[in-house]
Amino acid sequence: MSGIVIMGGKLSDELLGLTEYYATVLCRSGMIRNESEFRNQKLSMTLDFIRTTCIPEKHKTKLISAIIKSWRLQVPEISLKQREEELKEILRSITSIRCMAKLTKKFANPMNEEQISFEVFSELPITHSDFSFDDVPRVFDLLKQIMDGCIRPPQGYSSHV
Repeated sequence: MSGIVIMGGKLSDELLGLTEYYATVLCRSGMIRNESEFRNQKLSMTLDFIRTTCIPEKHKTKLISAIIKSWRLQVPEISLKQREEELKEILRSITSIRCMAKLTKKFANPMNEEQISFEVFSELPITHSDFSFDDVPRVFDLLKQIMDGCIRPPQGYSSHV
């Protein structure tokens, strides 16, 4: 995936492609039962969405490295039922990003790259259990720094990261 893309159409197209791909992959029959594959796909999706954003490369690289280093491919304390709930939350995030991308594509330039990136970061379906316990503060602090310093939310927007 490319790093920074042209505002509006190209970024929206990339996000629409990613949302379609990951919705299909994550809903495959049996995916939820294979924890390692499910966790790997969630990691790949998270990294792909981060790569589409327009944050500076040094911040993107630092965040991606921290996530990869900290990511847990197995979370034994989570049951199959909890993973099903996690999948529902991931699909909700995908749907939200897809809707934002469709609106951005439909209307001439309603948001700039920073606002689109803020929306993507706000909708990343990551939780504390995705990371090794000791690395949780570092990963979420990096996310907060990026959202506070590199990108600005649309006016009146309330983040849920």
